[in-house]
Amino acid sequence: MRPAHHDPWAAPGRTLLLCIPVKTAPIGTSSGRGRKPVLAADVELRLLLDAGLAVLRRSGYERATLADVLAESGLSTRAFYRQFRTTDDLLRAVYRRDVDIAIARVVTTIDSAPTPTDGLELWVREMLSFAFDQGRSRRAQLLGFRGHRSPAALASEYQSGTNQFVAPLVSLLRAGVQDGSFPGAQPELDAETILALVVTISDAAEAFRKPKLGREEAVAYVLSWALPKLRSSQI
Repeated sequence: MRPAHHDPWAAPGRTLLLCIPVKTAPIGTSSGRGRKPVLAADVELRLLLDAGLAVLRRSGYERATLADVLAESGLSTRAFYRQFRTTDDLLRAVYRRDVDIAIARVVTTIDSAPTPTDGLELWVREMLSFAFDQGRSRRAQLLGFRGHRSPAALASEYQSGTNQFVAPLVSLLRAGVQDGSFPGAQPELDAETILALVVTISDAAEAFRKPKLGREEAVAYVLSWALPKLRSSQI
């Protein structure tokens, strides 16, 4: 008869521990069946903003719904509420992102100007591009860049965006006063007036299939009003 095998780990008072391999989910994902992986916050935000813009293009503000955004983004309701409280919050964020991009482009463009006069022309060209560049025109119309009545949810954002577009022009006109280029400038008032003229031309370009002014003619028209006033020593 074979002697019983002695296992020192099975001695009285000891507990035998078994090490059994267990499969674990990779970091950053969910191990639950049917659950989508948890993405980084910045990735979720970008997907939601891109989806919000796509939904706005298809449906407009009034008909944009949370369900549409989620379907477009492929994200869950929980992911949405990690980033935003309401769909209006999302739409405001979409607006702010595009305004920030547009403002950065305007500022970068006019910063390269050697003189205030050159900077003024570059600012006018940039702003009119929202009317005369097909891709930028659709985006500007969608987001209310060009004098279109914005939805109530975006009223404060629209006003803030307008102020941001005017600010670099005000700075430019002040520089012109200081160096003598624009002795007749009233920076704040003139900047708002020039913007109003640009918006009027932009709206006209959209309203008519064959606008009376082409891009270069529109730039020349704005400057033909602005420069004599700014250069006049009489206010």
